Amino acid sequence: MVYVDDVIVFSRSHAEHLRDLREVFQLVRAAGLKLRLEKAQIGKREVEYLGHSVSARGTRPSKKNTEKIRKWPTPTDHPSLRTFVYLCNYYRGFVQKFAQIAYPLTELLKTHDKDKKPIPFQWTTAADEAFQDLRRRLTEPPIMTFPDMRSPFIVKPDASQVSIGGVLVQVRDGKERVVAYASRALIGAEPKYGAHEREALATVYCCQQWRHYLLGSVVFVQTDHKPNLAMEKNKLANERVGKWARALQEYAPKFFHKDGKAHADADSFSRMPLPAEHSVDTGAPFCRHCNLPVDGSIPICSGLEASIAGVEVGGVSPLAAAVPFLDKVKAALPSDPFVSDLFRYLQEGTLPVETSRRKNVMA
Repeated sequence: MVYVDDVIVFSRSHAEHLRDLREVFQLVRAAGLKLRLEKAQIGKREVEYLGHSVSARGTRPSKKNTEKIRKWPTPTDHPSLRTFVYLCNYYRGFVQKFAQIAYPLTELLKTHDKDKKPIPFQWTTAADEAFQDLRRRLTEPPIMTFPDMRSPFIVKPDASQVSIGGVLVQVRDGKERVVAYASRALIGAEPKYGAHEREALATVYCCQQWRHYLLGSVVFVQTDHKPNLAMEKNKLANERVGKWARALQEYAPKFFHKDGKAHADADSFSRMPLPAEHSVDTGAPFCRHCNLPVDGSIPICSGLEASIAGVEVGGVSPLAAAVPFLDKVKAALPSDPFVSDLFRYLQEGTLPVETSRRKNVMA
């Protein structure tokens, strides 16, 4: 994987890693490039990459930057606060409800009011609590698991009076693992929306944020707001929510309700096992759609076969129905002008004669 001048090589085994490294070195030599040995890290189980620690378990903020955040002094003016917020914002994907937590700080970043008059910097109790909370959460961040594109995704949207957001999880070995967090502050007229509209907006926002994961995958939406269930069938009197519901149709999500008291935050799912009643019994049958045990203990599996039947065509699940489409995409890729050179290089080992096209392949 290459980003500008940073290259990371990952493999399943030591022997495979040696082969991969040899191939990368040969490509570098063929392109006439050089590597700096003092910057190279070879044979590591965990590496620092673009400000993140990456391992087989997943990703988390780099130890260097989390230590910097832990020691960050209390901001005393707009510039020092802005620097802190910008650094935290880079890791907002590791903090659930980041926008809501950081709201008192982002409000302090406003240097002028509506009349363009300067606003003096005033550190408040709410700002200090937000500052301490962000420092704590980013000093001990959860490890984000890598997405498994063969397994279903569960989207858990949420909304408050100042922000919307959600959690993307997958079930691994009977435990929910956090894949990503997302959140943003409400803007414009959005804070005036009713609870139903805010919850619906949060659902659409989350699906758009994780579109690259959700398209072509089996998607479930867990909500603690029962009116949201109507979005699945697009039977809504509210035109605004109806428009959002239509935007969700490309994901073909299945909604299910879970009471707010049981709609636990996923802050620590990547570090803490689920209760014993949610653990996997290897002898129990598993749902063919979401790989969860069909024992009635987990709402998503209870009666799942019946709920899925409404979106299946000819007995074929949404994921299976997507296979012919993916096959067509795969067959069409070699004829695409942008990727045809890359395909030819991977299959035949030949590069284009034209310099710009050659650079596109090597990049």
